[in-house]
Amino acid sequence: MKACTIGLPGGIQLDCLAYPQPVDGIILTDNDVSFTKAEILSLASWKTEIQDNLSVWIPASVENYEPTTPDPQVATTGSLRQTLNRKAPPSGNFFVRSNVCDFNEVMRALKGGTARVMFIHADGAISGYKDRNGTAYKGFKAEAHAITSGIVPQEGGESMYKIMLSFFNYFEFEQVFNISPGWSPMAELPNAMPESYTMEFVSETVGAAPVTSDVVIQLNEACGDAVTVLAAADINVIDSSLNDDTVSGVTNGVGGLHTVEFTDAVAGQWVYFQVKKVTGSTVTQIGPPIHVEFTA
Repeated sequence: MKACTIGLPGGIQLDCLAYPQPVDGIILTDNDVSFTKAEILSLASWKTEIQDNLSVWIPASVENYEPTTPDPQVATTGSLRQTLNRKAPPSGNFFVRSNVCDFNEVMRALKGGTARVMFIHADGAISGYKDRNGTAYKGFKAEAHAITSGIVPQEGGESMYKIMLSFFNYFEFEQVFNISPGWSPMAELPNAMPESYTMEFVSETVGAAPVTSDVVIQLNEACGDAVTVLAAADINVIDSSLNDDTVSGVTNGVGGLHTVEFTDAVAGQWVYFQVKKVTGSTVTQIGPPIHVEFTA
C-alpha cells in the first residue's frame, strides 16, 4: 500500500486506504517547541526535549476521549443559498490515566494556559501541524485545562481525570502531518519522562549570619515512599528576593524530611525553588516548585 498524500492530486490514489487511527495519547509541548522532519523521527531528539529542556509532557495514556467541535455555522442568503460562515476550531475532552499525586500537579499547571498539542494514534503515528513551508513540525495551538470530577465515577477512576483542549486555529488542521517514526511513541515517550516527586513545605527559620536560614520540606516519590537522600545540587532556585540565594547545604532527616540551608535570608524575603535531580544534562527526578517567605 502506498503512503497517503494529503492535497489536491493530479489523480486519485486508488490503493491508498490508510485512514487516520484513533487517539491513544496526547503530547503537550511549550509554544516554541518545533521539530524538523529528521528530529521528529528521532527518539533522541524527543528525549532531549523531555529530559533536558523539560518542554514536552506526555501522560501515560488516553483512556477515552470525546471530540466537542461545534458544527460549522451555516447561513441562508436571500436566494435561499446556504453559505458557510465559519469553521469552528476543533476542541475535545481527553480522559487520561494518572495517579492522584501526578494529576494534582497537572491541574496546577494546566489552568487555561496555552500549549501545543500533538496526537499519538493507535497505529503508532504522530500527528500535528506542519507550517506552510513544510519544514517545521509542531503541535496544534490550544488552551488547556486539567480538571477532576472529584468523586470517582462508578465505572472507575479512568474517567476521573480530564484534560480539556480548545484549539485556536482551524487552519492548522488544514496543514496536518501524520508521520510514523519507526518506534513506538506510546512505549518510549512516557517512559522518558522524569520521575515525579511531591514536595510539601514544613517550616522556615531565619538565622543571623553566619547561621544559615533554613527551610524544612517533606519529599516523597509521587504517591510513594519517602526520598531519603537529597543534596544541595538537587535544589533548583527558580527565583528569589534574597541577596544571595545560594544553597549552602541540605541536612537529610528521617522519613523524607530535609532541611535546605540558604546562606543569606532575612525576614520578609522569599524564595521559589524545586527539587530537580540531574545526571549530566538529563533531568531524572523533578518536583513541583514551592514559594517560601521567611518570617522569623
